[in-house]
Amino acid sequence: LIDRFDPRPIVLVGGIMAGVGLIVLSDISQYWLFMLVYVGFVSVGHNSGFGQTFLAVMNRWFVRRRAVGMTMVVTSYTIGGAIMLPLLTRGVDYLGWREVMLYAGIFVAAIVVPMALLIRRSPESMGLRLEDVGEALDSGVAATPSGVDFTVRQALRTSTYWFILMGSTLRIAVTGGILVHGFPIMVWKGTSEQVAGDVLGLLFFASIPARFIIGMSGVRVPAQGILAAGMASGAAAVLALTLVEGTWIIWIFVLGIALLEGASVLNWVLLGNIFGRRNFATLTGIISIFYSAGMMLSPLFLGWLFDRTGSYHTSLLVLASLYGTSAVLFAMCRTPRRPAV
Repeated sequence: LIDRFDPRPIVLVGGIMAGVGLIVLSDISQYWLFMLVYVGFVSVGHNSGFGQTFLAVMNRWFVRRRAVGMTMVVTSYTIGGAIMLPLLTRGVDYLGWREVMLYAGIFVAAIVVPMALLIRRSPESMGLRLEDVGEALDSGVAATPSGVDFTVRQALRTSTYWFILMGSTLRIAVTGGILVHGFPIMVWKGTSEQVAGDVLGLLFFASIPARFIIGMSGVRVPAQGILAAGMASGAAAVLALTLVEGTWIIWIFVLGIALLEGASVLNWVLLGNIFGRRNFATLTGIISIFYSAGMMLSPLFLGWLFDRTGSYHTSLLVLASLYGTSAVLFAMCRTPRRPAV
């Protein structure tokens, strides 16, 4: 829908669904109804109105500065989470979760509606001329001109697209599993729950400058190399956390994962640089089907193996190998031959 139509109504409707859904949740007392509203309204509204939608808008608007635009979007997600999470948790302590749901819903709707009205589909929709794409472009990969974009079918026929898809799926699935099990993993390494919370909070804050700095470096440096190095950093961090004794290794782990999260900004820059502007949202949507399944299975795998063994040792070794595989896949990405106009 984003590729075919104006993203403005999609952001508007998605934001209203998420906001109204939160407001309705504040007055629900039955669990099945709570889940129905949360999944059917809040989750659907959030995933359709935000996230990849804004990356698609950035990809439509920028070519030479695509890495800058997407870096700003992804970094803002991290900053928003770092600011809002402690406010929400304290709000629950002082006011209760129902009041927090109510006020959060009002806040989301009040912010999204006026902001959505300012969004425009592309420079061309406003009569503007897209910047010259013949010069040296960001991330060292020639971006396709607006008239020579890959179609979805053409992209699916290239090995590069599948390398990006598999690399993205492994990256997001592994990170999702680690974050879901972050507290028990830290406790397993010998920390208290309070220290575990501080460590994970530090990880989110450390990701902010990492994403900004590494994302900006994608303007001049090939995105494939940065992504491969970032995934290798994550693999080394998880491997060290698994094999090295002592709680001090946790801080090395935080640094390695922060570098990985910083490099992850260029995941979508790489996709836009190679396959163009016209079908970016559809191509990321296909990838999201795979990584969403991975995000569901990864935490289940960690929990299942921990219940059987009483340790995260084996499961973390598996995750480290998956990060390493992701690094190899991103390193293998090459710009395919452009399709005929």
